[in-house]
Amino acid sequence: MRPSYHATILTLSFVLGLSLGACAGDESSLPVDDDDSAALGDDDDSAAPGDDDDSAVPLNDHGIRYVTFAATLDGIPEATSTSGSESTMLSGHFQFIYWSDIDAATIICRQHFRFEAVARFGTAQSNPCNGCGGQLSVMSAGPDDESHEDDCPKLPTSIDLSFLLTANDITVSADFRELSLISLDRLVDSDWQVSGGGLGADEVEQGYLEAGLDAYWIAMVGSHGWLSGKAALGDVASPWDSLAPVLPMFVAYRNPAENSAGWALDGRCFLSTLWAVRVGETLGADPLP
Repeated sequence: MRPSYHATILTLSFVLGLSLGACAGDESSLPVDDDDSAALGDDDDSAAPGDDDDSAVPLNDHGIRYVTFAATLDGIPEATSTSGSESTMLSGHFQFIYWSDIDAATIICRQHFRFEAVARFGTAQSNPCNGCGGQLSVMSAGPDDESHEDDCPKLPTSIDLSFLLTANDITVSADFRELSLISLDRLVDSDWQVSGGGLGADEVEQGYLEAGLDAYWIAMVGSHGWLSGKAALGDVASPWDSLAPVLPMFVAYRNPAENSAGWALDGRCFLSTLWAVRVGETLGADPLP
């Protein structure tokens, strides 16, 4: 049995730094101190529950405390797409990023994967959630054949989270294989809160706009998967749709200077994580104050 983990919110400045670094192929990310999230009620450098001070999380033998996620996607619309029923064939590069210290932006290593997927929109969706405009389904995934300087060594199962993308066993929850897509505009219009700590969809949208990027989908994972059950993502993320709840996991965005369209994930697009998973023996989640 896998040990317990818990999810913790990342400040938007950090998410953008992580995303921009991944997009550019730069191994660095912008450092972040939890002073930056004071608006969310975090207490800087405190050991109190709910604080993101890395010193409160014990190191394991690999020096890893957190795992975050990012992806690059290249999409080609299917020729059979029609108005109101669109499909896009995707190929992409997914990264699992392992950290010892998020405040200091200290990355231990990355796992690199290639994947093939399809995104369906409108009436092309199969059993969409309430208000979901699209679905992203990963059809195949495997390790990237290319060698990278920051490749991870073989990691123990207590730390390795790659099963979230690669698992084919129905008894293992591959949460990233099926993502529900909800328009960020819809979430902004409904004044929706991404987290229980008060991070609004409008703040997410504005943060990307200020970075010159166009964020347009929030990609959701199911509320009955590993992230919800073991990582306690539901303790920090706000669910959408009370009948069939899903939890926000990624922001889908594009650089409008390079991809002026991309509504249906066509062209070059990106996924950036909204959360970090804290690995170790700590049970449950630290809710935001």
